[in-house]
Amino acid sequence: MGNKRKKVGSGGIMYKIYISGAITNNPKYVKEFLKAEEDLEEHGFEVLSPLRTQAYENGLPVKFMFFEDLELLKQADMMCIINDISNSKGAKIERDIAVYCGIPIVNFEMFKKPEDLKLLDALKEYKSKKEER
Repeated sequence: MGNKRKKVGSGGIMYKIYISGAITNNPKYVKEFLKAEEDLEEHGFEVLSPLRTQAYENGLPVKFMFFEDLELLKQADMMCIINDISNSKGAKIERDIAVYCGIPIVNFEMFKKPEDLKLLDALKEYKSKKEER
């Protein structure tokens, strides 16, 4: 993670990506989130992670963590789902909010297959539409 970030996108813009996934009842969530954060930073993204909020770091109740997570999501250019969210109420709500607000959503698996990385084109299109508003 350090200063070895390469810039993603046109004009050297670093895109912000919010990572979402199942946390409750997932004993591997810390490992999964940290791995996703590291990999996405290597791809040049500025990562917005629920594990980096004050509420999470201070062990506050879920409602405080979730509201801080939504503040991060509001800043994101896109959202990345890093694991199975089928049993995660919070991650599904985050996904629904992203869909409603027009925030593009990608699955973390796509970063494991370079041939599937059509992401930058989608980001450029999204950014240009967002700037036109």
